[in-house]
Amino acid sequence: MSCIRYVAGAVVLGLLSSVVHAAENDTVAVSLFSVADLVCTGNKSRTADSLSIAGLNAVRRQSLAPVNPEVEAGITRGIADGEENRWSLSLSQKIGPSRSAGSISARALLAGETARYRESVADLRSLSLSAGLNVWAAQEAVIRAREAAADAAVIESLTVLRVRAGRDAESLLLRARADRATASVELLRAESRLTYAHGECRVLWGSAGPTTFSIVLEDGIENMPSTDSLLRAVKDGPLLMRSRAAVDAARAEHSAQRLRTVPDITITGGVEGRAGGEVAGVAGSVAIEVPIFQRNRGGRVAAECAERGAALRYAEEQSRADQRLVALAKELDAMRQMRVVAEQEIVPAAEAFYASTRSAFSAGRADWRDLSDAKMNLRLAQESRVAAVVDHLNVTFEIERLCAVSPVQSSRGKE
Repeated sequence: MSCIRYVAGAVVLGLLSSVVHAAENDTVAVSLFSVADLVCTGNKSRTADSLSIAGLNAVRRQSLAPVNPEVEAGITRGIADGEENRWSLSLSQKIGPSRSAGSISARALLAGETARYRESVADLRSLSLSAGLNVWAAQEAVIRAREAAADAAVIESLTVLRVRAGRDAESLLLRARADRATASVELLRAESRLTYAHGECRVLWGSAGPTTFSIVLEDGIENMPSTDSLLRAVKDGPLLMRSRAAVDAARAEHSAQRLRTVPDITITGGVEGRAGGEVAGVAGSVAIEVPIFQRNRGGRVAAECAERGAALRYAEEQSRADQRLVALAKELDAMRQMRVVAEQEIVPAAEAFYASTRSAFSAGRADWRDLSDAKMNLRLAQESRVAAVVDHLNVTFEIERLCAVSPVQSSRGKE
């Protein structure tokens, strides 16, 4: 009777698993690299940065627009007897380096904000890819936990038969029950971690992504681009772009400080008349503001030093980025080979060994120790496969963050 009860329990567990899988069929399959696109679309901070750049671009366009002349009009009312009412109209136009300095500063400010925006997008993309990878790893853990729970229930029922037949001791049945309970707890823990990982993704992409989803990895393992092509790409990457923008901003400030020593010219013209519209006179003037005593030497020297310092910092960061990229390229190749070995050799061998041992255990040709060793070997193999995939993709994400080029996507011709 107890044997029937344990077998019925295994059947019920299998039915529940079928119901769970049927519910999962309603989920939306999202590829890993699509997670980053969803996050960058739905993230509000990215939208705020875009608005900031749009505002700075408007300021830049205004600084480049023609400067309209200033118009001044006036009416003088006579107070004393015999004094006539008069009117005047004048226009003044300033030409010189002031407008150029404003345009240079606006362009530098826009370039710096754009670089900061690209860096924040790269950080957000890297964060979203890591969140998506966490979901995939949690999914794999749930799959393994479900298989282990179903397997533990079946093994418990088989152990009941072996104990009743006198092949195993009663203590092994207690161990089988403990293993089944442990597998159930592990399944609950894995499902809880998956729920948390799902929540992290939904927080990142907001309303842009689906509510119920699963992460799907791209098929196959692609070869990475050459190191030389990555080194060329890192110069235009988001991390170095901000340092380069700092150099451009310092250079622009240096130019603006030099322009302060160049005279500004103001041209003024106007007319004056009496009541009734009669023109009484026309006047014009040209004013040149020459900085004779204020040559702005301190500002020019400070701006020059700032420009040289920014250039040195950029060179140092570029050198570090190149060295980091070369190391990552070697690490990526090693991680790819480890992933290939884990997926194509270690896991298939462990699965075959476990299936053979379990069949032998059911037939009475293997004992509990053999089955336990095979189960542990399979678990370690599956965990090593997931770890190899995670390590391989994490290195890929780091390279993409440096270069804005994904080794996986570029090998497929994606952007």
